[in-house]
Amino acid sequence: MKSMSNYTTYSKRRKNPDWIIFLISPVLCFIRIFFQIRKNNYRDLCIVPFIMGMFAYLFPLYSDLARNINGVNEQLSFDWSEFLLLNVDFLLPVSIRLFLVNHIPLEILRFSYTFLVYYQMYFIVKKCLIKEIFKQDDIKSVWLILFLYIPFFALVTNTRMSIVIFSLFTIAFQVFILNNNKALWWLILLPFVHFASIPAVILFLFAVFFKLSLLAKAKKVLLVTFVILLLIPDNSFILNILSTLPLGDALLNKIQIYTEGEWGAGGDLTESMQTANYKIYAFICSVPYYYLLWIFWKSKSIYRIDNFIFLLLGFLVFVAPIPVFFGRYSSMLESFLLFRFLMEFKERKITNNQIRVLISLYIISTACNVYANYNCLVNGNIFYLATPVPLEVCQTYDLESWCKYHLTSDYNSFINKSLLSR
Repeated sequence: MKSMSNYTTYSKRRKNPDWIIFLISPVLCFIRIFFQIRKNNYRDLCIVPFIMGMFAYLFPLYSDLARNINGVNEQLSFDWSEFLLLNVDFLLPVSIRLFLVNHIPLEILRFSYTFLVYYQMYFIVKKCLIKEIFKQDDIKSVWLILFLYIPFFALVTNTRMSIVIFSLFTIAFQVFILNNNKALWWLILLPFVHFASIPAVILFLFAVFFKLSLLAKAKKVLLVTFVILLLIPDNSFILNILSTLPLGDALLNKIQIYTEGEWGAGGDLTESMQTANYKIYAFICSVPYYYLLWIFWKSKSIYRIDNFIFLLLGFLVFVAPIPVFFGRYSSMLESFLLFRFLMEFKERKITNNQIRVLISLYIISTACNVYANYNCLVNGNIFYLATPVPLEVCQTYDLESWCKYHLTSDYNSFINKSLLSR
């Protein structure tokens, strides 16, 4: 009960000096919290979502984020019915529209969804601490792994799918660890965050309610089927199959963009993924994913989450010809391989050396992401993170002038690149 006692003692304290340090400098506050965690002091973890939210607040407009905002800005003259028809996954576009119409800084929106993801991480660690799911000494490893795993740069630029993936991770934690099936109701919201989450929601529900023994018997048949699909070079058949379903024109148009349009193989927005630099970067960042796959295949344990992992593997083979879908669902698979890894760690089936290897790989992957996003760090307002919060909240970006003078026309690159950038 020592860990719970440690947490409750913190909760009852009226003053927390870290809030003062946070207001003076979020960077200094994070460093202090990090050293507290090393000493098994988890009292101030609730501040981390605020720190990462401020990081997102200061992050420059770029990539999908800039495209989404610009797209909504161009649709401001549309009435709400027409606007919703064009945006089937409406939660983020509607939020952006409301902010633009009411002249509220969009930085607050970025703060909010980044805070949401890191708060979910805090929720998981807090529950692990209070319910003693892990030993107190193991909590710091769990926290560090989750913190390094969350792809901050993808979250703040690609937004929607990152929210979906970690929200699904949190729902899985509640269902499979806390045995709280009421959390399944949150699945309803995910398709409205990103339409690409629809298959994941269906597969997750199937994995929760389908018996593992039945799925194990069907493994060989399913694998052969998926391998045959993988060998088919033309992915337009996917759209032909989906066109027979009653999905509606708006949803079918979205699917076509990802299969045959600008986000499809050879599309304008996936052209940069074919460069040698990108492939090297993608490989380095994928090494933790491959390591988790290796741990999974050599494991002899069976968990309920295995249902979902196997279904995701099958779905990945199906969408392999579609680069964006494949990448996003690979990220989702990695999150649940990590989920399973932590379940084995809880049962002491994972060694301390394996924990150290995974943390080291995530540190390398994070460093690679920092290097790849160097232009964002030097061209934006990130350095204000070391200054007092009142000064930080005054740093905002003007959509039109920022994109015009700093980004290329596709919003995928900076006009003035640093020599250190890729």
